[in-house]
Amino acid sequence: MKKLFLISAGLLLTTAVWSQNCYTIKSSVKMEGLPEEYAGFAESEKTVFIKDSKTKTETTSMMMSSVEVFDGNVMTVITEAMGNKSGWSATKEEMENTKDDAPKKEEPKTKFENTSEKKMVAGYECVKTIVTISGIGKDKTEMKISVWHTDKIKKPEGATGGGKSKKRSMSGNNFDFKEISGYPMQIEFQTSQQGMDLKYIETVSEVTTDKLEDSAFTVSTEGYKMMTYKEMKEMNKKQMEGE
Repeated sequence: MKKLFLISAGLLLTTAVWSQNCYTIKSSVKMEGLPEEYAGFAESEKTVFIKDSKTKTETTSMMMSSVEVFDGNVMTVITEAMGNKSGWSATKEEMENTKDDAPKKEEPKTKFENTSEKKMVAGYECVKTIVTISGIGKDKTEMKISVWHTDKIKKPEGATGGGKSKKRSMSGNNFDFKEISGYPMQIEFQTSQQGMDLKYIETVSEVTTDKLEDSAFTVSTEGYKMMTYKEMKEMNKKQMEGE
């Protein structure tokens, strides 16, 4: 079930242009449909700091905490889970040029359906786009994701360090959400896990536009076992093959 949380980090990395180029965006994640005793494990809180091309995302939950920083050129990610501290760092160029030796898999197909539906989320008028992803996993299942987004907060260029080659990851698959304009303020999708019908909901609760200093986009890696980008990719590959 932890894989479901990966959508969060990939979809909530955006930025804006001056005079609104500094944002602090708080959001929460919950999973409806879980037994009450497990519901808390699927909840998390997230704060995204944005200044021009710089982004910093802090995520906390009962199971783990993570910090992801992109300073315009270098991406640094640190994670602490059950006492284990690890992380990796790489330049944007390294991430774009690292060769992937894994066998090429058939990519899921993504379709975007823009609607005229609108609603207010955290003080911003949002429009709804339905993202349909087909051919997911071995069973080639289909998933529909409702994304409420605002064009008042723009996407950055290369904020995830991936440029044109970077895709969002969810449940072990790669999906390209580049056609979503602006910042996703609410994300919803339904899924089934171990016989349970679940609903994932991520919602922005607060947006502030106070000035952010460049020092806010730094992170200490002291005490963390740091890897190169290539080592991180190889570790993730081994984990996926072991599932």
